Amino acid sequence: NLGSVFDRSKRFADAERAWDKFVNLATKIRGATHEDTLIGLDNQANAVLQLGRIDDAEKLYLELIRRRNASLGENHGLTWKAVDDLLKLYKSSGDAQKGCRLLKVFLKRNPNNASWHQRYAWYVVDPGQPVEEMADEGLAHAERAMQLVSGQPSEEIHITLAWALFASGDGSAAMAQLTQALEDASVDGKAEIRTHLDKMIASENRTEKE
Repeated sequence: NLGSVFDRSKRFADAERAWDKFVNLATKIRGATHEDTLIGLDNQANAVLQLGRIDDAEKLYLELIRRRNASLGENHGLTWKAVDDLLKLYKSSGDAQKGCRLLKVFLKRNPNNASWHQRYAWYVVDPGQPVEEMADEGLAHAERAMQLVSGQPSEEIHITLAWALFASGDGSAAMAQLTQALEDASVDGKAEIRTHLDKMIASENRTEKE
């Protein structure tokens, strides 16, 4: 596809036009929710974002989410990827509150889904780009996710709750959470948790020095 060629060459204006034509053609021939159509729509959104057209990219990602949801359901990994891409757009453009509102739409439909509570919490407390003014809300969703899995959390829930505690000012409880996560983790998961623990210790040391 010409869109891919233009993407690799960083000719994003040409890529956007090529993907737009591809999506329109694929929609007519294969349907609006065919995987080829959705891949094209995803690529078009990415090209538009590279051009700095934030509002247009947002509209395309929202349309992609709508179509992914219609074809796969809102709990499918590809639907979540589309949501995650839009959340990254909101944070990078300085409009994190829009991301919170989007996630609340999914939470309203899935109030007892631990994964959506974890996703909301991580969006808020991610140490790389936290939404600091919503730390308490992030903690509430992380604790709800832990409650919903009845004490058998995934490594992601452990890590998210730890950072939520840290963001809310309870460093000791956060460290304890990661220590517990390390004990419970699979062999493959221990390395990631150690990375988070080291990052948290470093962050705690910086805070103390300040």
